[in-house]
Amino acid sequence: MVSTLGDADEIPQRFELEERVYYNEEENIYEAVIRNALLKGQKWSYLVHFLGWNVRWDKWVEDRELRKATEDLRVQAAQQEEKSKRMKQEALNRKRKKREEVGDICGKRINHTPTWDDYCELPFTLKTILIDERERILRIGTSDGPLHEVHNKDESILMRSSRNVHALPASVTIKAVLKHYVNVKKKEGENPCAVSVIEKKAIAFVNGIEKIFGEALPALLLYHTERAQYISINDNLALRSLKLTEIYGCEYLLRLFVRLPLLLKHSGPSDATSRHEMGSQLVDLIVLLQKNRHVCFKAD
Repeated sequence: MVSTLGDADEIPQRFELEERVYYNEEENIYEAVIRNALLKGQKWSYLVHFLGWNVRWDKWVEDRELRKATEDLRVQAAQQEEKSKRMKQEALNRKRKKREEVGDICGKRINHTPTWDDYCELPFTLKTILIDERERILRIGTSDGPLHEVHNKDESILMRSSRNVHALPASVTIKAVLKHYVNVKKKEGENPCAVSVIEKKAIAFVNGIEKIFGEALPALLLYHTERAQYISINDNLALRSLKLTEIYGCEYLLRLFVRLPLLLKHSGPSDATSRHEMGSQLVDLIVLLQKNRHVCFKAD
């Protein structure tokens, strides 16, 4: 379709519809085809489609920007395309080589022997949960308020009237998450009906995490507004017989991951093989928390 807003008889059209042309942009040459033509005043403009490109790159260009197709231009465009493909392939090869040379720990590339900090690194979404929870717990202007028991069916739950501590026991406890983790690992075994090596290692791992958590919670993982609640657990018949992992929720597990690198530096396995096995389990547990974060981190 040719549109005219001038005298087409006096100003002849240099390119026909569907004619192949070449378009110059800086030092690059692009092969194109004429899709439409428009005479506006004293100048012809053409709608060109660049061969091998999406139609969204179609554009109107002036007559002077186009060149008739010649063998020399065809060869020049072909050489340019070949050079572009070669450069893209070289860039792809460099990226592939770099990926092969570095490790990948929970989406974080490293080019050194993994440390406990690498294994325990939380993804951005879990860090956000941890930061938001801290601001909520330590919210300025809230009163610590007295502890009181709320009876819910057969359970007694420790709560604080100021809403700046978590209700205990948590709706999703650390113990529940660790149990789910073992079940996931069990499915990875060759025979789901038998206790596999993978499952045994997972059980040993979660037992170790429970032990570390029980020792670290009162010393390192509580905010000052939560200490009275922790002390009151021994006065609550429903809670004092439970493990701490059966009482506290996944937010406290995130707090533990922040402290773990320092703790494991002094008490973790020393040989490289055992350290890597435990590190891999830590990464897998973080991935599980990440994938199930909408279930694990429910608002009280």
